[in-house]
Order: sequence, then structure tokens, then C-alpha cells
Amino acid sequence: MKKITKIVVIILSVTMIMALMAGCSPKKDEVGKDKEATGEKQTQKDKEPQTKDKEKVTINFWTWYPSAEEYEPLIKEFEEETGIGVELFVIGSADYQKKLPLALASGEKIDVVGVQPNMANQLTTFLEPLEPMLNEKYPEWKDNFNDEDLRQCKQVTDGELYMLNNGSVGDWFIFYNADMIEELGLEVPTTYAEWSNFNQTIRKEKPDVIPFAYWGGISHIYYQTAAVLSGQDSKYLNDIRYENKPWNGEGFVQGIDNLIRMFDGKIVDIDEVADLNRDRALELFAQGKVASYMDGSWGATMLSKAYRESNGYTNDVGAFAFPVANEGGQTSVRTFINNTTGIVKSSEHKDEAFELLKFLALGKGTTTFANKQYWFTSVKNYEVDFSKFQTPASKAGYERILKAVSESKIDRNNPNAFPEKAGAIIQGAILKGKKDAQEIADKLQEEWEFGMYE
Repeated sequence: MKKITKIVVIILSVTMIMALMAGCSPKKDEVGKDKEATGEKQTQKDKEPQTKDKEKVTINFWTWYPSAEEYEPLIKEFEEETGIGVELFVIGSADYQKKLPLALASGEKIDVVGVQPNMANQLTTFLEPLEPMLNEKYPEWKDNFNDEDLRQCKQVTDGELYMLNNGSVGDWFIFYNADMIEELGLEVPTTYAEWSNFNQTIRKEKPDVIPFAYWGGISHIYYQTAAVLSGQDSKYLNDIRYENKPWNGEGFVQGIDNLIRMFDGKIVDIDEVADLNRDRALELFAQGKVASYMDGSWGATMLSKAYRESNGYTNDVGAFAFPVANEGGQTSVRTFINNTTGIVKSSEHKDEAFELLKFLALGKGTTTFANKQYWFTSVKNYEVDFSKFQTPASKAGYERILKAVSESKIDRNNPNAFPEKAGAIIQGAILKGKKDAQEIADKLQEEWEFGMYE
């Protein structure tokens, strides 16, 4: 009897062990097999829980430019490639400067933000330092990112990297009616003397046409233009911004003097342009009533034939930088990072946020908008698609813009609020016919010392 009992116990024990082993073994209908037991190499996917429906992560992205309509196809492509969802919020520039700091300070759930350079120091408290993440997740990033743009990204935040540049811009350029200029047998001017002859010929042969539509009705443009023209003779503008040199130093006085000389009635007649702004200048240009007008590098979309045709411009268009005022001077434009991306420190989805930042600043996001001439990408070895510039004038115009930007020596890094005040001082003096550049510069320095600027 004892023997039978032992046999039964053994049979039951073996049965229970087999049942337990069966319960722990992968079932035939489970995905994959027990690679750890067989010694076969495991992938990350094998180690992750095999859930049927993995929850999709959605991140919030706030920015101001370009438009939501422009961003949406790119965001869709990013989502399809990565499986990461993106809620896009595009807010107008002025409102963005007010709403973003408040939203971040109140703890609103935002993961990725567009950063305007003049907001950078205000936002660093809320932003994640990027170099540790970049070095860990994308070690070769510096090999693919423009060195000068990296310097500028750190320049605005006292040496720490909190955002990556999507695109840089430059100012100012002159866009012209290439058909009209060809008809008159004129060549693109490179000096003030040539520019004077250029515009006087237009004024004589086309008396109903404004030779150059300066945005004379916008106060800050006078400061912006003087800043650019100062760069023809020195890099003093950067000394003002980064070494606290005074606005009434010789370098900026020269820029104001170059601007005053432009309003000599031959190059520019102040009575023709005193009330003009960008929209009105473009409207008159489309009507053939303006031979040339000023714009930033973002206006280079006008060089694309497809853009012109879809926006009602019938004439061919070329471009050049402001001609040189003084002997020995050099063509000058200001350039600076313009549209940058940062990751919010409080984000609960930093890995996903990093993928979007990489896409926008180092991938297809930045190059797509560069292809549309919205900005210049920081991605190295980017090749411009010249096929859209289908005329000699438009192609040569974009080549001039690229050359001027690549040779730029001064930064388009405006002090907050100061351009409007400084521009109004310069504008008022020019409208009154005053020509003492030193006196005007002294007033700028007084304003700088009196006001709250940085």
C-alpha cells in the first residue's frame, strides 16, 4: 500500500511540474520565441513588452513662423516617419512674444518651442541645455551644423546652448524689375556713383516710376539701414552689441552718414518715399510704378518664377546688395540666426521632443524652408536648387544674395525696442534735412543711456 501511495505522489508531482513548465513556456500563438533560452541574440523589440496597441506619444510644439499651413505637411511627414504625434500651435510674432513666456511660467504642457533670438535670455530658465542631449543622441551633430550659426546660438544665451537654429536671414537687399532695367540698358550698380546714375536714368526715362522704393514710412527701417551701411566700412556694429561701445563712435557715425548721403535727391528723393512701407512698395512694383525696392533675404521668394506667376508679378526680377558708399568699402549685409528650436525643461517627453528638434534644425524641416528661400539653413553641405531661378537675372540675383550673406561680418542682432526709437531719431533728422551724422549719433547714445535697453 505504501508503495502504491509513493507512485501516485510521484506521478502527481511530475504532472504538476510539467504543468508549471507548460505555463511558463511561450505559447505557439505568441509572437517570436524564447531567444534568451536558446542563446539567440535579442533585439530591443524582443525585450520590450509585446502589447497589442502601444500608446502613441503626442508632443506640443509652439512657434510663430512659418504659417501652420506651411508646417502641416512637414509635421504629417514627421509623424508618419516616427510614430510621434505633434500638436502644432502657430501664433503671430508679436503675440507669441507675450504668450510664450506666460505659458511656460504657468506650467502649461509644452514640449518644443520656436525661440526668437531676442527672447532667448528671457526663456533659458525654461529650456533644456541641448549639448548633453545632442552629444548622446546624435554624436556627429557638430559635423553637420554651421560653426558660425552655432556661435550665434550661444551668443544670445551667454555661452550655453539652449536652442538650435533652423534658419538664418540677412538684410538689406534691393530687388529690381529686370525687364525694365534691360530695356533701359542699365547694369547692376555696385557703388553710390553708379547707383546715382542708375536711378537718375530711370527718373529721366520713366518719369512716372519711382526708381527706388525705400520704406520711408517705417521708423525703425532708418536705424536698420544705417546699421547695414555701417558694415561697409567697419565691424563696429558688433563692438556696440558685444563690447558695449557707444552708438556715437566713428563706426556707427559713418553708417548714419552713408544713409544721409543716400537721400540726396538723386539716389532717393525723400518726397517720393516718405509714406511707403513694404506692402505699398510691392503693390507699386507689381503695377510697374516702382523700378526697385528694398527687402530682406526672405524676399528672395520673388526670384522664383513660379512664385511671381502665382502672386501676380509679370516682370522678371533680379537682386543686389546696397551699393558701396565709400572708396575702399565693401558690400555689407547683416545676418543672424532667426528661427530656432528649443526643448522645454519640464517636458515629460524629452526623447520625442528631441526627435522633432532634430527634424526641424538638422533635417528636412530646415532644408524644406531653405528651398523656398524663407531662410538659409545651418545644415552643412546643403546645395541650393537653382532650377527655380529660370532667368539669368533671377539666378544672378540669388547668387549675389548668397555671396553677400556668406561674407557678412556684422550680426543682425537688434537690441530690444531700441531700433524703433533710434530709427525715429534718424528719420526725424532726415525729414528735416539735417545732415550732421555725429549730432544724430550723439542723440542715439543719449537715448541708449536714458532708456532701458539690452
